Amino acid sequence: MDVLSDHHYSYEVIRYWNSFTCFLAFAIVGFAVHHLKRSRDKEQKSRRELEKALAELQDSTREIRQLQSQLQVVCAWTQRLRLEGKWVTLDEFLTSKLNLRISHGISPEALARIKQELNEDTPPDSCTGPSKPFAMRRKQQPRDDQSDAPNRPHDPPAPVSIPSPECSHDKR
Repeated sequence: MDVLSDHHYSYEVIRYWNSFTCFLAFAIVGFAVHHLKRSRDKEQKSRRELEKALAELQDSTREIRQLQSQLQVVCAWTQRLRLEGKWVTLDEFLTSKLNLRISHGISPEALARIKQELNEDTPPDSCTGPSKPFAMRRKQQPRDDQSDAPNRPHDPPAPVSIPSPECSHDKR
């Protein structure tokens, strides 16, 4: 006899089968509801992540447009940029404003120029190295705009070459 419906079954097996079928149906419905809830939670999480990414993209776009619309001032001597009232290096600008990861290397042209400068500074006799430090070998480049800028500070004086004591051709 079924307790809820007060129905009498001819065989007891049918009553157990009916109970098992009802349990199985409720389990399938419960599993489907649970799966739908998990799916909805995943969708909401994805939507929040997408909204966050969109907000970051809009902030980045606004910042880039602001940088593009402004005139960027670069120091003619130190190659630093004036950004928000502070002078920052190009590396700092790239990492802080554009979120770029950077590394340093040497271009083939610069390497060839350095090798040429090292070869020019090495005397033909028994000296083992250049007669002046690398920073002293840098040549001052003439500037085209120096004549029409009376208020601009002058270029720093050219470095003085100090002869190395071990070279015989430097002793006079």
